[in-house]
Amino acid sequence: MKVLAISTALFNTSVALLEKKGEEYVLLEEKCWKSNRNEAENLLNEAKNLLEKNSLSLSDVEEVFTVSGPGSFTGLRVGLVTVNTIAYLNKCPVKEVNTFEYLWNGVGEQSDESGLLLFAGSKGVYFHKSKDTAVEEIEILNIDDVSEILKKNNISKIFGEISTEQQEKLSEFEIEEINQSFGRVSEKILNTGQAREVKQVRPLYIKKPQITESKK
Repeated sequence: MKVLAISTALFNTSVALLEKKGEEYVLLEEKCWKSNRNEAENLLNEAKNLLEKNSLSLSDVEEVFTVSGPGSFTGLRVGLVTVNTIAYLNKCPVKEVNTFEYLWNGVGEQSDESGLLLFAGSKGVYFHKSKDTAVEEIEILNIDDVSEILKKNNISKIFGEISTEQQEKLSEFEIEEINQSFGRVSEKILNTGQAREVKQVRPLYIKKPQITESKK
């Protein structure tokens, strides 16, 4: 079974080709590039190119996997339309995880001292306290308040995806790198049964960022 994985939820757009052999998913090849709000022009062509390099076409895809967000509005819209269209035309299963679940799988050692931050606009970040935190409990914080809140939660290590400017504001914290590629993280998620099969992937917009004014 040939599986196409697509992510447009993060700063990098990624496509990966996997094969399911028995019960095991195996990564065959992947490509990743810096998102520049041009997914509509590049995503489908890159997916086709990846398949063609492996003597396949879009019609050979038998399962699709994706990250449903949160992420940029434009990126998610293009990515999930592509995913849902392929699944519909090929009458094949589509599976998903949200961005927080994806990132928790991408970091190595996890501890109570670790917290996940995700870009939510230049002045805001999503704060995910632990891998067991429900989506409904996720907070959007003003970047100027994050340091104090992390300390109150006894968090000394952060990971995820935030801007360079936001990282500079949090330089007192240890930043853990996510050093696994999209394809490898997708392989892990699929092999551990964490992905949900859905009829149609819907973009996850937790809420429009409402940045609280800093009290400082």
